[in-house]
Amino acid sequence: MLYHLPMEIEQGPGSPWVTYLLLGRIGDALMATALMDALARRYPLARFRLVASAACAGLDDEMLQGMVTPGASRHLKRWHHPRGNLQALLALRRRSQAVVDLNPAPSKSAAALMALSRADAKVGFRKGGLLGQAYTRTIAPPREDEPMLERYRRLAAFLGASPAGVRGPRVLIGAAAAAWADRALGELGAPPGRAFIIIHPGNFKKFDNRWPEEKFVALADRLSARADLRLCWLAGPGERGKVEAIARACRTPAPLLPAATLQQTGALLRRARLFICNITGTTHLAHAVGARTFGLYSRYTDAVWRLKGEPCCGGIVSSEWNSCRSIGVEQAERGISAVLAFPKDRNAGS
Repeated sequence: MLYHLPMEIEQGPGSPWVTYLLLGRIGDALMATALMDALARRYPLARFRLVASAACAGLDDEMLQGMVTPGASRHLKRWHHPRGNLQALLALRRRSQAVVDLNPAPSKSAAALMALSRADAKVGFRKGGLLGQAYTRTIAPPREDEPMLERYRRLAAFLGASPAGVRGPRVLIGAAAAAWADRALGELGAPPGRAFIIIHPGNFKKFDNRWPEEKFVALADRLSARADLRLCWLAGPGERGKVEAIARACRTPAPLLPAATLQQTGALLRRARLFICNITGTTHLAHAVGARTFGLYSRYTDAVWRLKGEPCCGGIVSSEWNSCRSIGVEQAERGISAVLAFPKDRNAGS
């Protein structure tokens, strides 16, 4: 039987776990930290754990400690090898007061795991057909253009927390990662007075959500001509060869940052004057650490994934719903110059 009335989470010594289920990519997990943070603050004595897909393995326990309030605890379960699968299944089979599916979109795998779980409440966004039978408590499915944070605000309200508490993604960068970033940037040897600009032309698996490589080259050439800027390139996992090719095509090749963990990458982004990017999980990481960004958005990514009203989330939006490729180089350069005209302390995350 489905229940649509809000529920509250039990908290206190020995209270049953609340298990989050997330089968998305790292960007999905980072955005979901906004909900997890709000619930951790609403229920400081509750016990939460996260069962996530292999793509989220880089989101380590230290990063999640950014959401911990006194008395709360977090555990990250990973799905990247058979033992991880078994541990995740065992976690789901232990009694929970609730399993919360964080995936707004229908997923056969998520529905199967929800059905296998042993929970007093199986919570999620409403799914149609057989998938919907795996849930006992649901909220309305999202609109196509509903911002992701609004989706999580509705879920937070359903779980007894204030929607206003869902403020944005949030992770913690530890001292070791911060020190590593300082060394990595120091080795670039930028002259005094020059601001670090990090450019990430990634998202190579998605053509429409990727600004053309030749436009990144043209933009980098224009920015490299400025005496006050020091450019460097960022490559995600599996992207190094493609980003190196873009950097080599520039008139003034800029260095490529060293390979880094997710936490180290967050520390690098936090040091940058500006992060210029296609919209990827790295964009959400930048937002989670308070870095100032300039994103190249389609109308869809602007509507759903951009943090509206945040001074750190600059960018330019295409006229097309599903693609950012029509954005011009001059348009992007003008927008970046406008963002750089503000001092870095205007950035809410600095």
